[in-house]
Amino acid sequence: MSGARRSETGFTSLRRSAEFRRIEPARHAPGMAARRGAPRTGTIRRNGFTLIEMLVALAIFSLAALALLRLSGATATNSARINEQAIAQIVASNLAAEVLTDPGPPAFGSLTGEAVNGNRRWAWTRTVARSPEARIQQIEISVIDMAGGPGRARLTVFRNAQ
Repeated sequence: MSGARRSETGFTSLRRSAEFRRIEPARHAPGMAARRGAPRTGTIRRNGFTLIEMLVALAIFSLAALALLRLSGATATNSARINEQAIAQIVASNLAAEVLTDPGPPAFGSLTGEAVNGNRRWAWTRTVARSPEARIQQIEISVIDMAGGPGRARLTVFRNAQ
């Protein structure tokens, strides 16, 4: 449709044009001629959605919302667990820094203790053993949350044995 015709006839002619309405052959009884301008009895104009379509859409959206809720719950749980493990790793790093900065090497064997970090109490175990190289000690530090949380860390460092 050209722009000139649109400006001449206006919006009303657009609605009446064949581009914007569905043209179907008129349905009539056998032997009777179809009349021009007669209402079409066989066509139904749909404006909107049916009840079934709305129920299906609602079910799909509710499943998506439930999936997002489960995802956010899992994210919160994992975030708390990672936070506790990070604090346990900090405690293990602090203990390793103490061992490595001591003037003398630690004694061979196991030693246990407690540390407070992040307003929590942590139990730690330090095990000193010989490494394959005789002049170097292998020090393993294990940290667990005394409250029974998921915070755990294990760290292995090496130090000169002399």
